[in-house]
Amino acid sequence: MRTKTKMNNNSFISHKRIKFKKGFTLVEVLVALAVLLIGIMGTLKLHSYIIQANSYSKQAVNALSLAEDAAEKLTAIPMTTPIPDAFLAGSHSTGDTSVDINATATINNISYSTQWDCTPVVAGGLTVGTRIVLTVSWDEKGNARSVQLTTIK
Repeated sequence: MRTKTKMNNNSFISHKRIKFKKGFTLVEVLVALAVLLIGIMGTLKLHSYIIQANSYSKQAVNALSLAEDAAEKLTAIPMTTPIPDAFLAGSHSTGDTSVDINATATINNISYSTQWDCTPVVAGGLTVGTRIVLTVSWDEKGNARSVQLTTIK
């Protein structure tokens, strides 16, 4: 529907009824895309962190399994007189021939090394056992990692 309005300069202007169009403006679309991209980038960063944490967890489980295996072998050695070399106070590496523990183990191209420290457990002035702290170490992309397992025999 058209109407004509007379202006001061004797000219006529045609007025049209303004119809509102449905849709989004370019600015609204760009703002929505920016918000979406920021959300996606945050999710990708989180995903990358989760993958790294998962990799470390797998390696730590492998190392703990090796430590448990070594602890079982050490606790299976009978305590006799003289005390086996594996239980003498001090630090021992897996090169100790009195215990059948692998010097190094390679799992999924990661090399793990095992060592243990023994200290006597004294109660009432008597040695009642040996505290064994097993440490399994490995290198993860230039970072030295290790897990420890403590047991008493």
